[in-house]
Amino acid sequence: MTTRDHAEAIATERLQIIAPLVDEATDAAQRPQVTTHIVDQTGLSARTLRWWVTAYQAAGLAGLRPPGRPAAGPVAITPAVLDAASQLRREAPHRSVRQIIQVLEWEGQVAPGTLKRSTLQEQLTTRGVQCPPDAAVHRGGRGRAPLSAAAPQRPLANRSQIWSPPARGARAGAPTHVPVGHY
Repeated sequence: MTTRDHAEAIATERLQIIAPLVDEATDAAQRPQVTTHIVDQTGLSARTLRWWVTAYQAAGLAGLRPPGRPAAGPVAITPAVLDAASQLRREAPHRSVRQIIQVLEWEGQVAPGTLKRSTLQEQLTTRGVQCPPDAAVHRGGRGRAPLSAAAPQRPLANRSQIWSPPARGARAGAPTHVPVGHY
């Protein structure tokens, strides 16, 4: 079934549901009871029925068709642009996605404002050139060493102790915590 046939089928089904409401033989005094009956039967809201009746009265069967989706736009990233972005990432891994987009715009490979950061980041991640955004957090952010390697956590005897790293030249086995006080 094509999209057009599907839209026609939906419009026809909607017309069958609201037919008693748009029938000229239905008295204006009976409409509230008819609406309540249709709502109970179909599970649709009275507001939806009013909208369908208004659309049918304004445009006929065409008013009951669901709105079509807009045509898909052109692909924002061509393979050549994606190759260039991947190369820029490999040349300088510290370069952000926004900086890569800026370089591509300066080189004239993409029109300014057409390439979105999230789209390029997703494509680079799929290619394995860009790490996903949450992986940067696990690495300590912006590609640094993990925070746990810089400041390892030690179990404390009680909650009033604060861990501090050993001082330079400290003796091996010296305590690595400083008692704050007892309350």
